[in-house]
Amino acid sequence: MDKLLGTNSTEAFAALKSLEKSTQFTTESDVQEWLSNILIEPICGALGYQFQLIRSLLDQDDQNNQMQLWILQTLPSKNDLFYDWCDRLKEIANIASSFAYEFVCFLRSVYVHYEQDAEKMSVQMLPLIFDKSIPQAIQVEIVAWLDDILGQLDVTHEESRAFLDVLAGHFALMFPFFIQTALATNSDVGADFFIGESTAPFVQHYLLLGLHLLQSITMVDGWKPAPTTQEQIEIWSNYIRSPELDFEHLRTHLLQIVCEEDDFLVSVLYKALVVYTNLRLVDFVGDPLPLTTDSLSPPSLFDYFCHVIHDDHSVLIDFLTSDETEALTYFVAFLRYLQKEWLSCTTQWKNENRYDAIIKLLQACRDELCRFDQQKIIRFDITPLLRRLDFVLSLTTAE
Repeated sequence: MDKLLGTNSTEAFAALKSLEKSTQFTTESDVQEWLSNILIEPICGALGYQFQLIRSLLDQDDQNNQMQLWILQTLPSKNDLFYDWCDRLKEIANIASSFAYEFVCFLRSVYVHYEQDAEKMSVQMLPLIFDKSIPQAIQVEIVAWLDDILGQLDVTHEESRAFLDVLAGHFALMFPFFIQTALATNSDVGADFFIGESTAPFVQHYLLLGLHLLQSITMVDGWKPAPTTQEQIEIWSNYIRSPELDFEHLRTHLLQIVCEEDDFLVSVLYKALVVYTNLRLVDFVGDPLPLTTDSLSPPSLFDYFCHVIHDDHSVLIDFLTSDETEALTYFVAFLRYLQKEWLSCTTQWKNENRYDAIIKLLQACRDELCRFDQQKIIRFDITPLLRRLDFVLSLTTAE
């Protein structure tokens, strides 16, 4: 156990692999004692491999593993310690950055089972997201954890709406710093990306978090932020509308950054579409969402997606049949939107001389999917998608 908790990475890793196979408990009290022995105050250079061990034991495939149940039942007894570490994460990161990183990864992985604690712990970390003294890898994990929490949020609960309010205030307050980081980020994948020095992963995750936040807010009918949050949002709104900010350039640059990763690009496009359409279904007090104007225009963003794939229907089909992105969900949702807003979408595409290319892409996609369907190449039923494509394409002949 001493080697697992030590500062020698080779010895700690070997101990981790050994303990993954040998760790066993006979009672729940054994788990309590074990956690007390491994969850200790970090020393300078501590690696945090004990968090990897806990995660590994919880990730084992045995559905009837009593040990996993005991660990999950016992972990909340350590919440006071975890809250303290969350509060002191900057201090801990300065002496043991690996420990701090593994701790956040542990919370992100395990505290999915404890929603309210996850919300409270993650809020403690908000001040660190743009703190330049914190390693970017830790900041990315914090942002990704917040995004995970939003994905499970029940907006009908008062505590969850309070979490949204705090997060909205943070996003509004930090938006200028995000802009500075984004504009200074190279949109091309270079060596700095692979050695961990590029800020692109942070920008990708934070942009996705912002859109997910807006998506969650648009699910709360009559959402009214707290007075302090409203003030921050008004400052944010004024900043976005200020003449010194070239918002169209910013949007293009952000899209260039996210398009380097297929999953981020599709997730951003899908969440932007959901936010834009949700805005028509809910009422807000004041003007809480200054970003959701032309910047999230569905036909414009779909046109950008077509540009990224070079109007190639085969690339589009690869996206649609992949399990690695939300492309199919996004495409069906966009076709539904296109069907309802045909005139405005096609007018915009015609004004930008993009109508013919996009319709040609959709037609070629439809024809190829039909051929694949006849040959039973695609593993799922694409009949609903083909019906949607057929209906949309029928609108071209009705013009």
